[in-house]
Amino acid sequence: MASLNFTFSSNPSRVLLFSSLLIVLIPAIHAASSVSSLPLPAQSLFNQSIAWLDTFFDDNVGYLHNLDAQSALHHDTRSSVWYAVGLLARDGNLGADRQNALRIIRNVVQGQYKDPSEQWFGDYQQSPEEPYVGSPAYPAKIYGSWDPNWRGFVGTTFIVMLEEFDDLIDEETRTLMVDSLRNATIGDSYRDGGVDGDNLYPAYTNPSLMRAFTTGYTGRFLNDSNMTTSAETYANQVISLFNRASTLSEFNSGTYTGVSLFALTLWSKYLPPESVMTQWGPRMIEATWRSIAQLWHPRLKNMAGPWDRAYGFDMQRYLSVMGLHLWTLIGREESSISSQARFSLFIPVLFCPITSMDFSPSPGSPCASIPIPFSDCAITVKAHKALTLQPQTMSHSPDFAYGPLLALLSQTHNSLIPPSILPTLTTFSPNANSSHERTFTSSAFSPPYDTAPRNITAWLSEEGISIGAESFDEKDVVGGPAESQETFNPAVVQWDAGRQDGVGFISVTFPSSLLCISHRSPSFPKF
Repeated sequence: MASLNFTFSSNPSRVLLFSSLLIVLIPAIHAASSVSSLPLPAQSLFNQSIAWLDTFFDDNVGYLHNLDAQSALHHDTRSSVWYAVGLLARDGNLGADRQNALRIIRNVVQGQYKDPSEQWFGDYQQSPEEPYVGSPAYPAKIYGSWDPNWRGFVGTTFIVMLEEFDDLIDEETRTLMVDSLRNATIGDSYRDGGVDGDNLYPAYTNPSLMRAFTTGYTGRFLNDSNMTTSAETYANQVISLFNRASTLSEFNSGTYTGVSLFALTLWSKYLPPESVMTQWGPRMIEATWRSIAQLWHPRLKNMAGPWDRAYGFDMQRYLSVMGLHLWTLIGREESSISSQARFSLFIPVLFCPITSMDFSPSPGSPCASIPIPFSDCAITVKAHKALTLQPQTMSHSPDFAYGPLLALLSQTHNSLIPPSILPTLTTFSPNANSSHERTFTSSAFSPPYDTAPRNITAWLSEEGISIGAESFDEKDVVGGPAESQETFNPAVVQWDAGRQDGVGFISVTFPSSLLCISHRSPSFPKF
């Protein structure tokens, strides 16, 4: 444990001078029970992710700035909502967290599309700066000028807020949220795979799981039997595909398996016992983690291929939602969140004049003392020596905004994972008949894209090698429901290229591309 010594002054003129330093140093420590009651790995994820998000908040607008700065000084809706749930959980800074969360919620609801005649009815602006969808300056383009999956991302987060922090939400804002959920649910009912350019079939797993949950929850909340029945029917279609081989149709994705597990946690936690989602959510989480445990290589810190959808070829180089789940389970050091991602310090926002500060690092800490040349009387604030991750050193870093939400749900989610698989996430576990290797076989099915199930085989060696591939026969569009050939990797080889070089890989992509990146040659075992 490190300590921070602050000295406070009665001279207000010094406040402005010191306020410029309140950009970098230790995250604020809050007494909110919703955070402090979490297991330490989940607390770590929560504190580090929300401290990072704090630096993007624009108090003048009430949104987060775009996390990857693709558009200069623009703001982002989805990450702002994820930040808002974290603010409610933290509920610190003399009430500022709560007020900022409510501002974000009201802003996002205001930016929801409310014309029932439009295909994007009930969806949310991706950014408050963007023109109106369908206007001459901004033609309607699904997954371009509007993203129908954001109904699910925003709606599910609103529900978590209503369930976990209802006492922090004023009546006016609560009414806006419920009305917004109604609109999002109705708008989502417009979606039908193959119609109007939409691709939402039950096999498109992650938005399908969110759709079923949000519709079922909202229907029960509003006492709308049509919504409730529709949700149960749609959930059964997703479950039917899963039951064929106990696999998600959208199989083995560092990002979207993580999103599906998030949605299945909501199935398990927030619906009544009679719902088919309550009954099947825990079973689907357990079965999915049994597959993950077989594909996860602790030495490589990667899930072996094949990957239905991947935003990179090394999970230590791109930030995956699965990496955040693993963080809550086994700690960041054992997860795929790279240890090479640099760290920085954050100072809590303080509302008193400060005239001196001395940071005394714990023994072995890489941080130097940071003196500020003022002195009066001092108080001491305790702070963990673990510093704040800078995920922007990894690709796909905006998904770190998922951190507060996943951390808050982690106790429910992690309780549904079989305890017997946890050791295999940190220590390589071979097959019973082998001392150093294991194989995994399964299949997945994504109609109407697949004409037959995709047969999956993976081989992993304790020496730091994995090989995985799948058969596929897809019509019209290769890449499954996401219709993305760029992220579809039906054959993948990975190996340990050394501490400095990370993971080398070979990936076969469709139609006939071979991508190989390695700083060293793999050393394959002799057969």
